Amino acid sequence: LLGLAHQQLVTRLPAPKGESKTQRKHRARESVLWQRGFQGVGRAPEGCTWVDVCDRGADAFEALHASVQLGHQALIRACQDRCVLVEQPDGLLRPDKLMTFARSLPGQVADEVAVTQMGGRPARTAAVQLAAAVVWIEPPAQLPRRKQYQSLRVWVVRIWEPNPPEGVEALEWVLL
Repeated sequence: LLGLAHQQLVTRLPAPKGESKTQRKHRARESVLWQRGFQGVGRAPEGCTWVDVCDRGADAFEALHASVQLGHQALIRACQDRCVLVEQPDGLLRPDKLMTFARSLPGQVADEVAVTQMGGRPARTAAVQLAAAVVWIEPPAQLPRRKQYQSLRVWVVRIWEPNPPEGVEALEWVLL
C-alpha cells in the first residue's frame, strides 16, 4: 500500500485571543493527527512491514511512540532539537541535543543527489554525506501521563551537503 491510508479532515482554528503560554501548551496540537493516523491504520498484517513516512509535523514523541507501539517502521524528518541520550562504547548513556549530536557525526557514505529546479532555484547535482547513529529519546517531562510511555531507541540519520556552491544554501536532512 502506498498513499494515504487514514485521512482526517480538520479545520485549523486561530489561537484564542489572550491565550496564555500555559493555555497554549495544553491546547490540542496538530501533531496529534499523526498519532491518530497511525492508530487508525492499526497493526500491519502478519508478514508485512508498514513504514510511516512523515514530514516535520510528525516530529512529536507521541507520534513516534505510537508508530513503534504498533510495530510500524517510521521515517520522520526531525525538527525538534530535543534532548537525547547517546550510547557510549562502554554502554553508558550520555545526554546531548539531537541536532548538535547529528551534526557532530562524521560522514560514513558519500553520494550525489539530484536537486530539482523549483521557485527560481536552478536544478543541480549536490555531493552529500550520510551519517547515522543510535540515540534514545525519553518521554518529554511536560508530557501528560509521562509514566505510561517508554524511552525509544531510534536511529538518527543526517544527510548534508558539506561544500555547497557559493551563494547556495547547503542541503541538510535530519531523520529519525
